[in-house]
Amino acid sequence: MDQEIEAKFYVSNLHEIHNRVYCLGAKQIQKRSRLLNDRYDTADGSLNHAHKVLRIRTSSTSQLTYKEGSETPGERTEIEFTISDPTAAHRMLTALGYTRFSQYETFRETFCIGDVQIMLDELPFGTFVEIEGPSMQAVEDMAAQLQLDWGCRIFRGYNKLFLQLKEQCSLTFSEATFENFSTLPSVLPADLGVKPAD
Repeated sequence: MDQEIEAKFYVSNLHEIHNRVYCLGAKQIQKRSRLLNDRYDTADGSLNHAHKVLRIRTSSTSQLTYKEGSETPGERTEIEFTISDPTAAHRMLTALGYTRFSQYETFRETFCIGDVQIMLDELPFGTFVEIEGPSMQAVEDMAAQLQLDWGCRIFRGYNKLFLQLKEQCSLTFSEATFENFSTLPSVLPADLGVKPAD
């Protein structure tokens, strides 16, 4: 209840991972769809400094999400629920003193094998795999089945990867959208401080 256990990997060939997922007999539970993620924080960045996340995610349905880190890597508290009106949710968060400070766009396809979920993510700055399960051992076992190097897992969220890239490459925009990245050179794993796990 209200706990997220996951591992994230940067991959160089998402199509190959897609094939491996199908070969394992995974069931598609969400077709490839566009997610728009709006991140909120206080003016002094208190949530980010405390490793907390406040997010509105908009797709065919919309969710309000709160996450809080723990001392165990890959595990954190997550409270998420569906909202019917993301615009009203934005107004509420603004009224509470929060400001939308960044946005990132994702195309995601989701599969499941038993009680483990596999998310194949395309972002403007790279392709990734997220594995979420009931225990870290279940997540690690699935990573092994997908031939992903466990030592290459990423402990930062997409927003922190983007903020690092923004600072390193002196990007002037705060929205990690495919349109904003369309005229930029390809982002290399080293730009993100990651290594391909495939």
